Amino acid sequence: MEFKPPQTPNMDGIIVDNQDNVWFSDFMGISLASWTRRRKPSPCTNPYRHGRPYGLVQDKKTGYIWYGDFSGNNITRLIQDQGVRGISDPDPRRLPRFIGLDSKGRVWFGEWWNSKLGMLDPEGSQQMASR
Repeated sequence: MEFKPPQTPNMDGIIVDNQDNVWFSDFMGISLASWTRRRKPSPCTNPYRHGRPYGLVQDKKTGYIWYGDFSGNNITRLIQDQGVRGISDPDPRRLPRFIGLDSKGRVWFGEWWNSKLGMLDPEGSQQMASR
């Protein structure tokens, strides 16, 4: 089966959440959307005017969906039915793309421009760090 969401010029990240919703990022269209077989794609508001969602991951414990915001230089958390919360990065050279989660809920991401690994601990005192 193939599906082309309307007004979606470019897709980069894709995940299937724990309720079998398909989430995808539209890098060029500056949006994030979800889709199930029972309904049309549902766009999600990006909180950043120039943000471009890229890689996606879901925290299976909390249900939060995280994405790297390449152009906006943010790591953004989507809490389903509650909206989005971006965590801005003071270093404009990180440009996060692909992300992953570890067993402690920390978000790891590749820094495209710096060629480093970055880590965000949403529950800890250190918000963003590079390795």
